[in-house]
Amino acid sequence: DVVVNAAAGNFLAAAEQISPNGFRTVMDIDTMGTFNMINAAFEPLKSSKFGGVVTNITATLHYTATWYQTAPVAAKAAIDAMTRNLALEWGEYGIRCNCVAPGPIEDTP
Repeated sequence: DVVVNAAAGNFLAAAEQISPNGFRTVMDIDTMGTFNMINAAFEPLKSSKFGGVVTNITATLHYTATWYQTAPVAAKAAIDAMTRNLALEWGEYGIRCNCVAPGPIEDTP
């Protein structure tokens, strides 16, 4: 019983060029989308006889500063923090929560 979250929204822009709505949209897609999925999956994962697994795909963008990526950096950092807390809280139910953060992929836009 597994949930994999890989939501990603992005606007390549300097922070001062992103509207509050644009920033919120990225947070809604990435962070709220991840939360909504794991929240909906909690009971089935908790009742799994094999133990549940949550894997959230994030990015390495927030480990250092990244040009023109303020919104996705904030969203991915939030997902990482949320995953650590879920691992703490849901571990007692046998639900494992982890992040996978692939780095940049050469020759991709």
